[in-house]
Amino acid sequence: MAKRWGFFGRGAGMGRRTGGDHLLAHLERLAGASPEEIHGELAFSEDIAVLVYRFDTPVPHLLYVTYGLSRARSSVPVAGIQDELTLRVPDEPSPPAWPVQRLHGLARYQRASGYPIEPGHYMDLRAPVCEGASLSGFIFVQDPLVPVLTAPTGRVRFIDAVPVTADELDAALRWDPLKFAGLLGDALPLGVGAHNRESLLIDASFTRPLTSLTERDGSTVAAVSSGYFAVDATGRIDLTTHAAAHLLRAMKWRLGYDRPFAVVGDAAWARFVPAAHPRVDYGEDAESGPYLTVSVDAALRHEMLAVLDSEPGTYRLTSAPLNIHVIDPSR
Repeated sequence: MAKRWGFFGRGAGMGRRTGGDHLLAHLERLAGASPEEIHGELAFSEDIAVLVYRFDTPVPHLLYVTYGLSRARSSVPVAGIQDELTLRVPDEPSPPAWPVQRLHGLARYQRASGYPIEPGHYMDLRAPVCEGASLSGFIFVQDPLVPVLTAPTGRVRFIDAVPVTADELDAALRWDPLKFAGLLGDALPLGVGAHNRESLLIDASFTRPLTSLTERDGSTVAAVSSGYFAVDATGRIDLTTHAAAHLLRAMKWRLGYDRPFAVVGDAAWARFVPAAHPRVDYGEDAESGPYLTVSVDAALRHEMLAVLDSEPGTYRLTSAPLNIHVIDPSR
């Protein structure tokens, strides 16, 4: 795609510089060159564009950066901190298209939800990032190379989407996504790997410290959001296969370490808390809707690990009056 700087691009000398002018200058100083490619318009549009830069150090790679999540097209100073997203892939003569598509999708998600993507967040795509890929999720970290931009129009930080395989993401959620990304970065500098790379979990030199640290620390993931989730006063819980997998993981790596875990839906929620005796309490909140507080002792925790599955079905527990219905929204 041809490089199109737009009417206000590159400090054309007409009026005050926009946030985008400062952003482009910031990235050009780091890369030592203009973008290799520009996907989208840099002016006359509120859509998100994606810039592609080529770096030789510390390892050869292509850096993809969003343009427009921050106030790129405004010259008015903004309080607080704004964000742009980044993603890295191995250097290739022709930059692949899938990082552009994925960054566009992440940017649309952030805009639609109204919730910023923060370091330590993760996303399970539940599908390969592109055809033939083994990578199917992201862990988000503060970008390790692109520093915060401090400009007259405001401060902009850069959140890096580190691609991971499905089993790597599962391992990260059993422990700590940010720390896992750090461990991954020791094996793959900057997290840069081929889209079809093998999982690092086949490497004993990676899994040995990971297993030790996970068993020592347990999980830092305290909650999961679920697109569909419902509870009632009888102790019935309806949740998706995705949320069920998170709940099972939490039974071992959260409740097993005397830490609570929550499942939060659009119209209901449930909190599972360690306790000496099992109990299920129902309540209703004017803002968040009906909820359950499930007190989990060792017997209930072990029963859930033995009985509950992430496959669709009905799972009745005897240690507490719980009737869990797991559904697959795609069916």
